[in-house]
Amino acid sequence: MFIDHVARGFMKFVNRFVATVLLLGVVAVFLRRDPTGPQKYMLGFVMGAYLLIAGFVCLARPVIVQQHFVQNYVQHPKLARASRFAHFVQSDGYVLFLRFCGVLAWLTLGVMAYAFRARL
Repeated sequence: MFIDHVARGFMKFVNRFVATVLLLGVVAVFLRRDPTGPQKYMLGFVMGAYLLIAGFVCLARPVIVQQHFVQNYVQHPKLARASRFAHFVQSDGYVLFLRFCGVLAWLTLGVMAYAFRARL
């Protein structure tokens, strides 16, 4: 299915560093004293698109994300031994955790949309 390919591609090419930088960039833009400027809207759009896709993937196909991490641990056994979360990733609780992350992503997107609407 199309969403399976999107989920695998999203997990393959997007890492925690990119998400952290985008989130901190959005927070920094919103905390500026001068709320005007085109970079605020562009950064908000990029962060909103990221959160929309991440939330959808985590809510619609959390098993695909889980399989991606399990395959990564199978391919790199040293990484699995070094990780404290290897057993958690293989459990059913990880799927619930991914769904919770998806809800948080969409909630953050809603707060961002409200903040943009309030500042226009």
